[in-house]
Amino acid sequence: MKKKSFLALLFVFVLKVNSQQKGIYNNLKGLDTEIESLMKAYKTVGLTVSIAKNHKVIYAKSFGYSDLKNKVKVNANTLFPIGSVTKQFTSALIGIYQGKGKLSVYDKPKKHISYLQFNSNEMNNLITIEDLLAHRSGIGNVDGTHVFFPTKSIKAHIQRVQYLTPNSQVREKFDYSNMGYAILGAIGETITGKKWEKNLSDEIFKPLEMNRSNTNLRDLENARNVSLGYSVNRKGKIVKVLYENQFESIASGAINSTLNDMTNWMLMLLNKGKYKGTQIIPEKFLEESFSEHNIIQGSFSFKKKYNLLNDAYGYGWFTHNYKNLYRVNHEGNVSGFTSSITLYPYKELGIVILTNQGSANLLTKAITDIITNRILNLKRKRWDEYTVNYGIESDVFSERTTLKRNQSYSKYVGKYTNKGYGTLEITESSDNKLQVIFPALKMGLKSEKNDVFNSYRIVETHQNTPSFNFKFIESDKGKILELVINFQQEPVIFKKEQ
Repeated sequence: MKKKSFLALLFVFVLKVNSQQKGIYNNLKGLDTEIESLMKAYKTVGLTVSIAKNHKVIYAKSFGYSDLKNKVKVNANTLFPIGSVTKQFTSALIGIYQGKGKLSVYDKPKKHISYLQFNSNEMNNLITIEDLLAHRSGIGNVDGTHVFFPTKSIKAHIQRVQYLTPNSQVREKFDYSNMGYAILGAIGETITGKKWEKNLSDEIFKPLEMNRSNTNLRDLENARNVSLGYSVNRKGKIVKVLYENQFESIASGAINSTLNDMTNWMLMLLNKGKYKGTQIIPEKFLEESFSEHNIIQGSFSFKKKYNLLNDAYGYGWFTHNYKNLYRVNHEGNVSGFTSSITLYPYKELGIVILTNQGSANLLTKAITDIITNRILNLKRKRWDEYTVNYGIESDVFSERTTLKRNQSYSKYVGKYTNKGYGTLEITESSDNKLQVIFPALKMGLKSEKNDVFNSYRIVETHQNTPSFNFKFIESDKGKILELVINFQQEPVIFKKEQ
């Protein structure tokens, strides 16, 4: 009798599971059409997406082209740069080292990097590894130092920190910092005696069978089945752009990966750090990674039935309240590419999106929301109800562009230095054009008003190169003493070499 009752219960359970799975697959009907419609609206060349639910991949499809000119189609093994999604991998390495007893997230970074000095004694005494993981060190955005002034080593790059003015106080607020993650990568290197790339391969790529993933520009350019990067210019035309070079900031954004590889990563995360029975990331550290360690924007309202601090950051992950569901995610943006990974840990739902369009965050958000609403039976919006606003690629102006000249440029010519950045040179061409030569690239300078210029691109580069404001400071006698550039919240001062 007991045996019959057990079999009957088992039968009912199987029917229920099959019914749920059937319902999930039914909810995916029409998704292809919505994605294709959004891609057309955003002028997106190629995109690939996978969905995992209850530890299984329930959807994996690729759309469009990896090479528009030659009509090469994207597939699940096409390589894409994933930008700042890299940070969760660097965070995971810290968790692996902590699990092996080699460090604690409460350690001071200097315990592991003897040559590291922050900008002040307060920073040296207060900042922990956890502060770097959660973007609360105060260093903030100092990307100009690696984008325009790359060094020959990670050590040389990190040694600049002592000369960099912090963008905020330690633990004052969320202050996103690629430099912070470069330091985390260096901590792993000193602990293991191996390069960050090697640590990543040994601890994560190989165990997860992420066989196509790599971490440098050279390997990306030489790889087969790799996507080219695209953007949309001011005229609304799709243009191909160069890959971005991360230089010494690789631990913050240098991974190139595929849909298949990122799906393995996603499945491991949803399985509490395990992959095919092997614990890759300690479960406790993963819980901390998904927890709120740094509030970005929080609110309470008596009008809401449920309150969750809306936006925060864990260890390499943003945390959100999405329709009263706990969501963690991260996006990556590099020249010509946007990537996104989103997890709903309590719902065992994960979504990976890789696309070869720069600054396409609204696109990946829209697709993520559409998928979430479909799978979890939430209120839906039509695809055309989402805002369409693609990032604009700044044009490369010809060096023959005529600039209005109303003053002599000769007084600006010379070399300017800042210890936290490096040395740049201002030159004047034979046809009276003013240019700035950084170690990594060259840009033109357009006069706006007396002693104030804006930079613009004159050559295609491996970097995102937004326009910056250049202000020259002169003495009472009209002699140029300094150059001020708005690389940070507090503009950076470069002293002119006399």
